[in-house]
Amino acid sequence: MLVADAGYGVSTPFYLALEDRNLAYVPALTGKEVAHCEEAQPHRPAYGGLGPPTLPRYWTPPRALAVHVADSAADRFAEVTRRQAR
Repeated sequence: MLVADAGYGVSTPFYLALEDRNLAYVPALTGKEVAHCEEAQPHRPAYGGLGPPTLPRYWTPPRALAVHVADSAADRFAEVTRRQAR
């Protein structure tokens, strides 16, 4: 299990490389990250014929990860400490 600070936690190439190597990881986050809920399904709007094809989109906007955590059951998470603060 690899643990990384927030600088690496926002680096997409970093964690994609870890996934390519089948390494488990837990990155710290900055608090600014957003995500869709697990049940969210993207849809592809109809193509109007001009310009590039439309990309998949979600019906709802992403929410801050802190909101997702607050909406989740508290017993699904465990606080971990790397070492005692001095």
